[in-house]
Amino acid sequence: MTHDARRITIAPDDAGRRLDAVLAPLCPGMGLRGRRRLCDEGLVLVNGHPRRPGHHVATGDEVVLVDAADGTTGQGKAGPSTTGPSTTGTDTAEAAMAARTSAGTTSPEGTACDAEALLPAPGPVADPTGHPKGEDPLAPLRPGGEAHAAGLRLILPLDGATDSPPPTGGVPRLVAVYKPGGLHSAALAGGRAPNVENLLPALKLLNRLDGPTSGILMLAGDTAGERQWRKAEDEGGTRKTYLAVCTGRLERGTVVRAALDTARRTVTRVRPYDTDDRLRHTEVVPLAHLRLGDLANLITDDTAGAPACDETVTLVCCRIRKGARHQIRAHMAHIGHPLLGDDVYAAPASPPPGRMPLFLHHSRITLPGFSAACLPSWLECLPDAAAAAARRILLDDEGP
Repeated sequence: MTHDARRITIAPDDAGRRLDAVLAPLCPGMGLRGRRRLCDEGLVLVNGHPRRPGHHVATGDEVVLVDAADGTTGQGKAGPSTTGPSTTGTDTAEAAMAARTSAGTTSPEGTACDAEALLPAPGPVADPTGHPKGEDPLAPLRPGGEAHAAGLRLILPLDGATDSPPPTGGVPRLVAVYKPGGLHSAALAGGRAPNVENLLPALKLLNRLDGPTSGILMLAGDTAGERQWRKAEDEGGTRKTYLAVCTGRLERGTVVRAALDTARRTVTRVRPYDTDDRLRHTEVVPLAHLRLGDLANLITDDTAGAPACDETVTLVCCRIRKGARHQIRAHMAHIGHPLLGDDVYAAPASPPPGRMPLFLHHSRITLPGFSAACLPSWLECLPDAAAAAARRILLDDEGP
């Protein structure tokens, strides 16, 4: 590996290594978490493009560390800036969208299959309205806006999937937004914590995710968008795909039909009988078996001991239609495989709550005329085969 103060060229011996690992010569004294943060903030470019911490480098790749203070690489080549509004992230998101459109279909080997093409842009988001900041409902999602500062990101529709023109002003009728884990979808009773509904007041919140759940939230830009969403949900035309990690070794797929009682606000009870309402069923598909040690670097408490590395957990895909409060979490616990990091439904033998995030991510939404997807950040920590299986199932998930 050859390098100067801000850039390295990957040698054959380093080919296949993770980006956060090969960054070490450029970041003397910085730990692994710090190097991952640089990648997550869009300050590390591989051949001119921001990449995630788990990106695997190849021989001859040029890795550049961007200066966060001035948004340059030290040799005149502009990079993402974290000090104010810029267009670098917009270019990245637009390039990803162009790749999807030009590809026509998302083949497993195409550019549109890269994790970065399905994830929210690490820098400023694409703005489809073209209006100056502050004059459109999507303005809070721009750099400097409250929603952007809270971690919300605009998700571009897959393959330009929208069958209706935007309303007056250019705001799409349906808007997909990435919500990070830890941010509430709506205000809690008596609570003052930031939430998506308050951060995007000009848009109508259409679905909710639990606070610790990450992934896609849908909002409407006008009443027509809200009607389009409600009609699809009520008629079973909506398909919501989640990626999750559950405890134990789940060997085969299943459809959980157990009826749910959501009368209690905090905990959903599973009834001892099934429901015929398919809108409340959960389809579960195992994708890969993992060792818990594969996820050890996501422990949130530095003072906690390492989990039992040999314990088996399972990466799963869960699909629901309309859904109910805590449906996936309650159903997975009901079949004996509570989600990793679930401090409400986890069995006593599961890893202690709070040491890991909740491994539940709303990865794809499909309804007539609209489809969007984004991968979870923790996917980069999984073995390559497991991550590839997750990408494949999302790209093949064509809807109802």
